[in-house]
Amino acid sequence: MKNSTKAKTLVAIFAASLLVQSMNTFSLLIQGIMVAYPGTGATQAQLIISIGNLIGMVGMLFAGKMVNFTTKKVTILLMMGLMVIGALLGYYATPTLTMMYVACAVFGCGVGGLIPLTSGLIAEHFAGSTRATVMGVQGIFVNGGGMIFQLVGGFAVAAYWKNLFLVFLATVVIMLIVVILLPKGTVEKDTQSEADAAGAKTKVFTKFLVIMMIQGFFIGL
Repeated sequence: MKNSTKAKTLVAIFAASLLVQSMNTFSLLIQGIMVAYPGTGATQAQLIISIGNLIGMVGMLFAGKMVNFTTKKVTILLMMGLMVIGALLGYYATPTLTMMYVACAVFGCGVGGLIPLTSGLIAEHFAGSTRATVMGVQGIFVNGGGMIFQLVGGFAVAAYWKNLFLVFLATVVIMLIVVILLPKGTVEKDTQSEADAAGAKTKVFTKFLVIMMIQGFFIGL
């Protein structure tokens, strides 16, 4: 891979990684939900976090299967598309708390799918010590993205609680970056040797992100 192509690939992967912890900002919605839906208790409001993280695990499994039928680039764009749909539903189509749960579930499914895909893209495009370095830097972008969304989301919610969903529309910009910069890639062949190799390459970091998502689920209970 040429250096220019590697640089473009890194920008696309790191941009996508900014979204991995975006679900954590849902905690900013709790107070607004309790006001907007009379009779809603704190526990019911917090379910948006639990539901989002729970469906996120389904998204991880779905994304893992999708790469056997299409490229990681197409799959990651599909996951981001779900995030955009979830954000639009959250802002425009939530007359009831149940619909808010649905919106958060759709959004969470997209976020969950990003976890194995971003790690898988690193394994696909980088090798050896370079891969380890890239994974380390990716962790910075994952955590940095979470902090950015919390900060911007806090200002947005201060004006109107549903504005948080508009912040998530930044996903559209990241989708454009992925479309332009990420190489097309190939469909992953589901052979045992390749599956074992891919698992060894990304296992530690992906497990860490999965544990964080599970932790988020129980925090929301």
